[in-house]
Amino acid sequence: MCYMRCALSGAILTGVATAAASFELATLAPCYTRSYTAAHLKAHPSQNVATLSLALRAEEGFAIAQLTGRDRDGRPGHLSFMCWESAPGAYADGCNTLEGDSQMWITVETDGGIAMRTRNVFLSDIGQGIDYLDDVEGHYRFYLEEAEHSFEPGTGPFFTFRLAPAEAEACADPG
Repeated sequence: MCYMRCALSGAILTGVATAAASFELATLAPCYTRSYTAAHLKAHPSQNVATLSLALRAEEGFAIAQLTGRDRDGRPGHLSFMCWESAPGAYADGCNTLEGDSQMWITVETDGGIAMRTRNVFLSDIGQGIDYLDDVEGHYRFYLEEAEHSFEPGTGPFFTFRLAPAEAEACADPG
């Protein structure tokens, strides 16, 4: 299983505020999902994913996570990673992960759902964040969104995906 590494500083988190509730990994649901309607996808042409689910298993200070989804063409993809809980008093309470130029922040919304703010995150048929995956015969990857990204950590564009709590069976086991 490939895990994204995390070492986010307050400088990277600048500008990541959302309408968030208090955050503690232990209080997160084990599963969050969302299926996007055709109208939503039409209104958001840069969004590549039609469905998303996030399975979480909280540990002390971090969560083991499995993000799965389908692109607009129905191809499945997944990514396994570790998400680290923000230090108390950090700019944005939540679960954060960073590997290379991929970044993700997960915060709890006041309605009990979560918001995933992403940059350069992709899913693949083998579930690993391998940059050269397109060169590996027979495998594919797709980004959650299409955009021209900077390679500087903390710079955008960023995309927000809101997911609602669901029954654990709706998500893949995070291992």
